[in-house]
Order: sequence, then structure tokens, then C-alpha cells
Amino acid sequence: MSEYLSYLRLPVIGSTVVACLASSLLYFKQNELIYPRALPPDARTNVPKPSQFGLTNFEELLIPTPDGESLSCFLIKPSNRSFARNVTILMFHGNAGNIGHRVPIAKILTEELGCNVLMLQYRGYGLSTGTPNEKGITIDAQTGLDSIRQRADLRGSKIVIYGQSLGGAVGIGLAANNHQSGDIAGIILENTFTSIRKMIPSAFPPARYLAPLCHQIWPSDEVIGTIKDVPVLFLSGLQDEIVPPSHMKTLYSLCTVPVKIWKEFPGGFHNDTVTEEGYFNAIDDFILEEVLGRKTRTMVAASHVEMNEKDSEPPPIPLLTSVSDASIYVLLPSIMTEPALSGYIYPFAASPDVIRSNQKDAYFQGMLLEQLSDILRNLKGARFAHTYTSEARTVAELLYLGLTTFVGNRTLGEEYCDIIQVEDDTRRLPSIFRRSGYIVTTILLPYGLNRILPAFRRRIRAKLEAVLRKKSAKKGSSPPTSLDKLQHYILANLDTLTSHSPVYAVSLAVFYFSGAYYHLSKRLWGLRYIFTRTVEPSSQRVGYEVLGVLLVLQLSVQGYLHMHSTVTRGLTIANTSSFTGGTVILGHGVEVSLDPQSYSSNNALLFETDTPAPEMDKSALQKITHTPMLQNPRYNLEDKETMNWINDRQQRKCTLCLDAMKDPSVTTCGHVFCWTCIGDWVREKPECPLCRQNVLVQHILPLRG
Repeated sequence: MSEYLSYLRLPVIGSTVVACLASSLLYFKQNELIYPRALPPDARTNVPKPSQFGLTNFEELLIPTPDGESLSCFLIKPSNRSFARNVTILMFHGNAGNIGHRVPIAKILTEELGCNVLMLQYRGYGLSTGTPNEKGITIDAQTGLDSIRQRADLRGSKIVIYGQSLGGAVGIGLAANNHQSGDIAGIILENTFTSIRKMIPSAFPPARYLAPLCHQIWPSDEVIGTIKDVPVLFLSGLQDEIVPPSHMKTLYSLCTVPVKIWKEFPGGFHNDTVTEEGYFNAIDDFILEEVLGRKTRTMVAASHVEMNEKDSEPPPIPLLTSVSDASIYVLLPSIMTEPALSGYIYPFAASPDVIRSNQKDAYFQGMLLEQLSDILRNLKGARFAHTYTSEARTVAELLYLGLTTFVGNRTLGEEYCDIIQVEDDTRRLPSIFRRSGYIVTTILLPYGLNRILPAFRRRIRAKLEAVLRKKSAKKGSSPPTSLDKLQHYILANLDTLTSHSPVYAVSLAVFYFSGAYYHLSKRLWGLRYIFTRTVEPSSQRVGYEVLGVLLVLQLSVQGYLHMHSTVTRGLTIANTSSFTGGTVILGHGVEVSLDPQSYSSNNALLFETDTPAPEMDKSALQKITHTPMLQNPRYNLEDKETMNWINDRQQRKCTLCLDAMKDPSVTTCGHVFCWTCIGDWVREKPECPLCRQNVLVQHILPLRG
């Protein structure tokens, strides 16, 4: 029983630590997760103004709150006063970015629908002071409503609350506290959740059991039923990948007002429902019929009919929209017509930035792996940590990408380089399906292949050798057929033919020329990077075409040498018992790792081959190196007479393999291990397993005596 408990101790301790960390992060850092006001990186300082979108009739306001904060707002009015309606829309944005990113929406509401729009910016967002939280934003919303009531030019106008995602929850709470005043004439909700706690299981399923720790609740489902006699328009994108459409349907069913209107958009995702056909028509109908009590359509309908009669579409304008619950930004085409915004077209990232981001991520993954390895060594010992190095690396990479890419956040490397991962065909935030597929193919698939390929190669090699021996016994000295030559070729080059390294090399060469898809997995799933900042047309984005040329030359030379050696020197059958784990034995005793991480850095800019030419046999290698090659260890401490000056039985054992040392070798710090054990260890982690002093492979010395 105790033996089973000892096996369970590590996973229990590990899961407990992970659960405690996740719980602490969720409780103490949830404000940073729920209100990512610093995305994109310049969102706190760079707030696009309405003038950049061709609007002239606007005011920039700083509205003080009762608790001492200052809210930065835009009040935008229709430029055509004869068309203006007696309606003021109080607009609440999502949980990321700033109000400047939503000005194109406000432009349609003012210029085509004829409404005044007050764009309120929560505390801590854009140029507003303070730090966002549920209580503070509730105060901000009330402050915005009171400012409309107090302005002489807006007094007496019909107030419509319009909220997107988080803004919808803000609007529901505000309407519930003020619906009896009689000046709120309507509510417009787009892709709003029932509550943050109830959205956690769908946004991040592993955290479903931690939802009770969420103190930023926004319980719209509990509040919406208290609103009376205020018409509500529900705008739901049925493809919403962040807030499940079922949340909007639940809010609709809980709403008890006499007039509630449901409009759904089959192609609408969380961030682009606003671009769906009929979106603004639905708002116009709602304002005309339910807010103003009219039954005829006006300008917005006529303008859309005119456009359809001409059978033309307005040129797309990039509208920067927040991914409300994924805390990231993407570019979306707007239905507006505004040629002045060409400067807001965000380009694809250049290859140096993509590589720099990858190097930064590799650095942090290495740090995570180091911490995980230390935990394993402390709990299970150095031998266990050394044996399961590849598994630890896989877990570290899964943790890193699981806490960033999988949940929709940027990696540290992407944040460092100001780049964002998007779908190459739509420039939208990648769906959960693509993100999951990318993680599986970039981490789990290589790990699985590394575990499966050695056994697969052994089987194929054994079959081919058996077939060739049988044919050789039958034919005797007759010349080999084409099939025999092909089988000999496959046998001799089985490692190369079943390796994914050449495919990676070709993909890397294409990346250097095109600047797209640094990883093969990104090419498979169609994931590219864009900048979150504008790039001036005059600025030159340097590429790595020269490296692409060098890599093509390298591959060409390797291909030529391979063909030349195949034709001129003939083919030899490789050793049938040559596979042990992730290595191949070449030339009767030369062990070469097949793991690309063993000898080269993850950050190498040029492709490096893992194995030398497989045709080199023992005699050729001895001739080149002038070193005799032995089948067995030169010194095996299982023999008591070997190095008998090491008397203690425990001292004659290797700390890593816990067996009698074979070819004892000493590091610069003085600790002794097997030659093979310490060599493998230092290749993975260049430090002594016992004292952690830095050790390089070339500094390991074999003992003689």
C-alpha cells in the first residue's frame, strides 16, 4: 500500500501546487485578466480622436467622479443638425482598448442615425485615471448618465444605453438603478454575458471549479429582471467564440419588460457582429419605433438601399475592436466609408520580429523547464529528472502555451515584440480550434513521433534485412535488381527518410524568403503575426532573404553530397540493433542523438543536421580520428580489481544511473560519473548534477589508472 502511495505523491503534490497557484492568480490578479486596459500596448496613451475619422462636431470631456477619478470621454453630435434626432446614446465599450477604437461605430450612430453619442471611458482605460473594478466602473456609468442629465444642450433628450460585451453588463446595472427616473428610453445589448462567474467554464474550462473565487461578478442575469417599462434590443452573434450565444438567450428570457426585441446574426463572431448586414438597420428601427415612437424609416435605410441599387460595396476600413474576454486585438473590416484611415492598416510582422519573439519564448520556456526540473530533482532525485527530461520539456511547453496561446493571451515574446497572432485569411483572433490544433501539432505531435519512430524504424529495418538476407541466399552472386537496390537504399537511409528535419528545413527556407510561418505548425493552421502599431510607408522592414539563400545552398550541397556518396561508394546495410530510445548507433559504436535539442540551440537561424553520413563505417572513422573504437567500456568498476584504489562500494556507483561506473569521468568540480551518463546530462543541462557548477562537455575528463 505504501508503495502505491509513494507513486501517487508526486502527481498529488504537483496538482495541489498548480491548483494553489491558479487559485491565487485568479483571486488576486483577476482584475488584470478581466480588464486588460493596456492592450494594445499604447492603449493608455494613444487614443484616436474623432477628427481622425472625419468628424468635426465633437467635444473632448474630462468628467470628475464622486470618488475623485477623472473620466476621459467624447461627446459626438451629428454634423447635419437638420437631421439630428432628440436621442443621446450613452455608449459603454468592452473590456480592452479605449474609446478611440470605437469611434467608427459612433460615426455611424451620429452621421447616419442622427443621434448624439457620449462615449464613456472607464477609469484606468485610455486617458482616464484610476484602476478598473466592478464597483468603480458602476460609479463611472452613473457619472456618465448624470453628466447627460446636467448638460443644457442634452437635457430632455431620449437616453439610450448601448453596451458591447462588458459594456452590456455595465448598461444593465445602470438601467436597473435608474429605470424609474423615466429618461432612459431604451437599452441596446450586444454579445453580453449573464455573469463573469458563469462565463468562466466556457471561456476557460479547466478553471470551472475556481469560478467561486471570482469577485468581479457583474450578475446581469440577477439584475435584468428588475428593469421595468424600458424597451430592450438584443443583438446576438451566433458564432460568438468568447461569450456563448446561450448567455444572450438567457438574458432575453429573464428580461420581463413589455417590449424586448431579439435580432440574431448567423455569421457574427464576438468582435465583428457590428459589421454584419442589418446590424445598424436593427438599431435604427429600434430607435425609430420604440424610442421615438415613429413607424417610418429615414436616412440610414435610404442610404443602404441606394448602395444596394448601385450593387457596390464601400471600401473596407480597418476597425480596431477589442476581444472582450480574450484580452487581445484584431483588425476587422468596417461597413463605414472613410478613406482617410489608411494609416490604420496594420501590416504583417517582419521575419526579424517573429524570430525575436520565438527566441524570447524559448528563453522563458527554458526558465520554466529549469524550475520544473529542480522540482523533480528535489522530489524524485537526479536520476528520475534525467530519465524524464523530454517529458519535463513537453510539460513545460504545454504549461507555457496553455497559459498564453490556449486561453487567447499573447505570449511574453509576442508582447515583447508588439505582435499579435491572427488567422491569415480573416485577420481575426484565432479560434479555440486553431489554437488547440497549433499547440497539439507543435508540442504533442513531435513528442509522440520521437517516442514512436525508434520502434517503427527497428521494425522496418528488421523486415528489410530479413528480406534482403533471404534474397541474397537465393540469388547467390547474381547482380542485384532495381528492387534490391531500392531496398538497400531505404535500409541505409531509413533515419533520414523518416526524419522530419528536411521538411522543417524547407519550411524555414520559405519563411526567410516570405516572412510568413516560422513554424511548420503555424503554416498548417494558417496563423500569422501582425503589428499592433502602425508602420510608416517610408520605413523599411528588413528581411532574412540572405539566410534563405544560404539555407537553400546548404540543402543543395547536402543533397548533392548524398547523391554522390550513394552513387560512387555504394550502399551498406546499417546495424539492425542500433536503436535505443532517441539515438541511432552508426559505424558499430558511434552514438549520435536524434533529438534536435541535444547539440544545437532552439534559436539557430540556419538548419543544422542531426546525424553525419550513415555510410561511415568503423574502419573509416578510426582512420579519420586515429582513435581505436572499443565495443565495451575500457574501465568497468563492476570488476573489483579495476581502479581498486576506490574502496567504498557506494563510491564506485554512478549517481545518475545508480550502477557501477563505466569509464569513470570527472567534471571540473571534482564529481565522478559514467562517461555516457555525464555526457548526456551536460548536453541537456550544462551543470554538475550534484553541486550545480557550470560544466561543458569539452571539460569532462575520463579517469585513467
